[in-house]
Amino acid sequence: MENSAVISSLMDKQTSLDNGTQKRAGAQTPQYMIKCKEFFSCDVEGCENECAPCYGVQHGASRLITYNSSGQLSGDGQILINDTMVCMKYGDWGPIIYQFMVEGKTLENLSIWRYISVEGTKKCIQELNYKQCQIKTYRQYLEGEGNEYIVFSFGYVSVEDACIVYDHTGGNTGKVATIFNIGTLKVEAK
Repeated sequence: MENSAVISSLMDKQTSLDNGTQKRAGAQTPQYMIKCKEFFSCDVEGCENECAPCYGVQHGASRLITYNSSGQLSGDGQILINDTMVCMKYGDWGPIIYQFMVEGKTLENLSIWRYISVEGTKKCIQELNYKQCQIKTYRQYLEGEGNEYIVFSFGYVSVEDACIVYDHTGGNTGKVATIFNIGTLKVEAK
């Protein structure tokens, strides 16, 4: 998918949990947050250190499968990992991300959290925790005053995809998670 189509798909989604009048610490509560100690800081309450809000994220993989003449599915087990793509407002982290991409530096950890609002309380419902990452692409877009944003992608060696589970009262009951290591092609359920 071309970057402009990716940006459109990421930007068209609701990315703030607050309605137009609610503010927290002078900023709207984002739906997505990204954490990486090498890059980020922000003014969102509870996420000031090592985090920044995102407009959206694309993450995924696929398995090669074929159909044989008897109508059965078969495959060679090859997994194709899509680079994770992040769209966010341009900030002082932009040049640092660009530098990491140009120099090919490895990031030990990078995390993305997805939040929902339950009766005015922000709750994390998904965590994507990546290990051994490298920035692969970096694009900056300037579209009029106040519309400066960046889109970058990264590859990784291992990812944990965790769904945080809540009961009907909003109490956290744990999480369901899978860890996939690209190097070993092994899955570890948590």
